[in-house]
Amino acid sequence: MTKRKKLPRGLHWDARSPFIFFKWTDAMGKQHRQSTETDDPNKALLIKLQFLEQQRQNPEEIEANTEDLGTLPLDQAADLDFTWKLAKNTPGTIERERRTFSAIFKAFGRSGCSICASISSNAEGMSVT
Repeated sequence: MTKRKKLPRGLHWDARSPFIFFKWTDAMGKQHRQSTETDDPNKALLIKLQFLEQQRQNPEEIEANTEDLGTLPLDQAADLDFTWKLAKNTPGTIERERRTFSAIFKAFGRSGCSICASISSNAEGMSVT
């Protein structure tokens, strides 16, 4: 294997790719990794700088496409969480987590949420192996 060229600060090689990569942070503070799709350090740096400038000019576009879930009521947040987890978890796992949320609801004046009841009734009817 040939030795790769030394890269300017902010660019890095990925062992699984022939291309140069860089990291960037969006307006929400989430870090992303972006391929430059080139192995030339000069072109990669130019691509990175152009990309970052484009991101600086359009931050509201990113924020407009991002849903703010921080203001959801607790029962709606729990509904979204359990719905999402139904896709990849067994009913037994959902039932255990529902019991955990039950304690949280009691502490905040809620005894449960609509999907918690349906998950509980579905979990009772299904056998977990």
